[in-house]
Amino acid sequence: MSVYEQIKDDLGYLQMDRAAEVFATLAEDARSDDWTHIEFLARLVAEQADATRNRRLAARLRFARFPFRKTITEFDFEFQPTVDRRLIEDLATLRFMDTGRPILFLGQPGCGKTHLAVAIATLAVEAGFRGYFTNAEEMVANIAQATREGNLASKLKTYTAPSVLVIDDSDTARAITRRHLEAHGHRVLERSTPIGATREVVQHRVDAVLIDLDMPVMRGDAFAALLRRNPRLSHVAVVL
Repeated sequence: MSVYEQIKDDLGYLQMDRAAEVFATLAEDARSDDWTHIEFLARLVAEQADATRNRRLAARLRFARFPFRKTITEFDFEFQPTVDRRLIEDLATLRFMDTGRPILFLGQPGCGKTHLAVAIATLAVEAGFRGYFTNAEEMVANIAQATREGNLASKLKTYTAPSVLVIDDSDTARAITRRHLEAHGHRVLERSTPIGATREVVQHRVDAVLIDLDMPVMRGDAFAALLRRNPRLSHVAVVL
């Protein structure tokens, strides 16, 4: 066995596959270009380090289950002028990761909330953090099933172990909430506007109001404040 073959086998044994693949070519380059031993070693180690980083990044991205690869530079800020570009660029620095600050994207369907959330989470994964993507429907269903099966603590680690968790809202999350309430004997009334909802609250003397933060005409928190200021509705529990 030649020296080259011995080195290649040893590198393979050490699971340094990229180094095993390129060391012979780099050795010839070192001979022809008169590299020092340190220069040759540095380039060989750099090849292996790059390959290892890329492999680990690919594994973290697979674990994260992002529905697509998006970047902030691909986001059309001109099409969505209400999005604060400076705020998004600040989030892209990942400073919020140091403080554990939650980020909430609000807006109508199709305005790019998921795009921005996935783009920022991808930056975190590229920086070495573990990420995970789920939607509200799936998470609620999984937690409910785990509760029934007695393995809630184990299932919660799916959502608590990653450094960054993206929870995408879904139209079916509201349907799940409705089914759950009706299964426990509650009558559920749904309205899409604050005016319609207020009319239902007054006419039917409801006991509780569950408000979506993202509502047409008026934000959910503003609508909640309006309900609480009405003395005729003091008996109504408001959940935001």
